[in-house]
Amino acid sequence: MTRVRRISAGLVIAATFGAACEGSATRPSRMGTATPPTPKVEQTPATSSATPVPSAAAASASPALPTAEQDLASEAQSIALDAAPTLTIKPVGPAAIEVTLSGGPAAWKSIDIERRTTSSGPQYDKFERSPHPTSRLLASTRHIHSAKPGISYVYRARSRGDWSQEITVRTSNPNGAPPAPNALRATAVTPFAVRLEWSADASAASGFELEVEKNGSYVRAAIVDPNVREFVHNLRLPETAYTYRIRSFNAHGASSSTTAAATKTPERSEAARKPLPPCTRLPPEPDPSKLNGIPREVLSVSGHPILYNDPESSNAFNRHLIGEYQGCLRDLGKFTLQADIVAVPGFSDEGFPLLRAVAGAGLYAGAQVFTLRFARGRYSVVDEATFCGEPYPDPDPNDPNHGTEGSDSDLTQYTPPFATCQRDLDGLFSAIPAD
Repeated sequence: MTRVRRISAGLVIAATFGAACEGSATRPSRMGTATPPTPKVEQTPATSSATPVPSAAAASASPALPTAEQDLASEAQSIALDAAPTLTIKPVGPAAIEVTLSGGPAAWKSIDIERRTTSSGPQYDKFERSPHPTSRLLASTRHIHSAKPGISYVYRARSRGDWSQEITVRTSNPNGAPPAPNALRATAVTPFAVRLEWSADASAASGFELEVEKNGSYVRAAIVDPNVREFVHNLRLPETAYTYRIRSFNAHGASSSTTAAATKTPERSEAARKPLPPCTRLPPEPDPSKLNGIPREVLSVSGHPILYNDPESSNAFNRHLIGEYQGCLRDLGKFTLQADIVAVPGFSDEGFPLLRAVAGAGLYAGAQVFTLRFARGRYSVVDEATFCGEPYPDPDPNDPNHGTEGSDSDLTQYTPPFATCQRDLDGLFSAIPAD
């Protein structure tokens, strides 16, 4: 049965997330499901000198521990791998270790990495497993490991054959909150996105909290790893002013916030010319009982043309927007979506509203949100935003590929690595009550 929705503002997206989970099976995770693109983590190029790969016998011997002060981190260490680029291990603050391979993400596919603490003997911590159960591989998109303050970690790696010589690095151990970041800059890079850049001494920081002003107060926009100095805040609106601030934090507390940085997004640019979609007819409505997703919806926005959010019968996540344009019904665009489409009040092109739609969602998985803009007879994706899922402690806190998160108000419970995603979801959507 067709669902008729009259779009209005002011409600939250809880219903949209519920609908998104129907028909999609995901394991609990703070990252997105298979639909959204995997977020990237900023890398630092390897600069330290390489360490030769020893024989298997030599690999069992650990070097002396760094002689750094108790409250300071050790310097970065490097491993030169046989037939592979250089691997650099660098402590970043008290709760993170940055692992960088100079060959980029593709090179990770052939590298095994393990680590242990100096007090744990020969037993190495586990890393994310590859499809081969005997290998322990680092995921190609994760280059920050969780760590504890003031702890020495022993790393080893191999590309093939024997393990490399062990190298030892040590995290810092601050006795108070970290210093505040500085030089925050906000730059509108599109009508729908703002880039934030800042400087910071992160030697005592576990991460950074970015906030955006909303209705006279600040709300959390993102939490990022201590090695990150840039974040793009998506799902903005054209010709709109935004104000930001940022602070650093660790297990002892948070710094003061930076001076606010403001910017205004530009107006929407002229869309490229494309051939007009041909006239068509509304296809027969698929049997809702046989669909693996949301049935046909009629999107009714006061003062705008009616839009049909139409599923394909073979896969209801393939959605077609069908509406009348220049005298006939036309297919205005096909998108892979998992949940309802909603309109953004006050923004339209040629009478057709600006739309937002959930492209990927699942239990604890957050959502990938598209902004769809109409131009010259077609809707197209003009912005993509990845939202975080529900924060919760990782089920295996000893796995260095995962951080932990506490309550929203207590930053001392947050440790990296953090997912690259937005957290300012409330109020950005309108759940649409069905008539």
